[in-house]
Amino acid sequence: GYGLRVVKIQSAGLQVEMAIKGSMNQFVSNVKEKKWWQITLLLLAFLVPCLVLEILNTVSNDWFIAKAGLIPRKPRGLIGIVVGPFLHVSWWHLIVNTIGYLFMATMVIWSQTIIEYVVISVFVIIVGGFTTWVVGRDGVHVGASGYIFGLWGFLLTVAIWGCRRRRECEWKPIVAAVVTGIVYGVLILSIFKPSSGVSWEGHICGAGAGVLAAFLLTFYHHRMEIKRAAAAQGPSQGSTWGTPAGADVHPPLPPRSRGLFSKAPTSEPNAI
Repeated sequence: GYGLRVVKIQSAGLQVEMAIKGSMNQFVSNVKEKKWWQITLLLLAFLVPCLVLEILNTVSNDWFIAKAGLIPRKPRGLIGIVVGPFLHVSWWHLIVNTIGYLFMATMVIWSQTIIEYVVISVFVIIVGGFTTWVVGRDGVHVGASGYIFGLWGFLLTVAIWGCRRRRECEWKPIVAAVVTGIVYGVLILSIFKPSSGVSWEGHICGAGAGVLAAFLLTFYHHRMEIKRAAAAQGPSQGSTWGTPAGADVHPPLPPRSRGLFSKAPTSEPNAI
């Protein structure tokens, strides 16, 4: 009858819900395992638009740079905040930045999760690009070097402050920062030696955005650790359910402030 149909509908809904949860759990598991095909797709997601735009820009005699480049303090230059990192002035410019991008992005993906890499990349491109739009010199700013410097700034901050926060150093960010400094040191040193024709403002703003991203990500993980520690204490603490009438009930005290880089009281390993 009617009750049987309701039970069947509920059962079907439960099966769909379980299937969705199973798919999501599998996706999260794959992200944590960092499948090579996912890493390849992530890298190509940035490089393919760069290649396509460089071909179109070559054919159109730099039309895309003139129309979609980042032009400081000009409303029409705002589009360059997003498009600018994908545009390059020459094939050699693209090749050099591709080498740097592949190295830096691989280091970030290796030391962080894939989801965190995506969030960091979007944050660095938007924040670094906007600050370049505000403080940059007159002219057109294009190229992925600001984004690459942002990834480097993130790695460096994680390596330094991660040790201070945990009172013990995790080897992945440190190795990533050291190898980055050795292999990519020439470009890093260029940030301290501005030259004509090079958007050193983009380099500085990108690196600053990467440092800020590292601090914000650290703060996020710190808050999540506090929530996990509170949840591990059990939902009954601080609850008034089942309390006899007239009993003296006090709200639970807030957790003590531990600062941004202090170790949270959890048995789980800290991840930045």
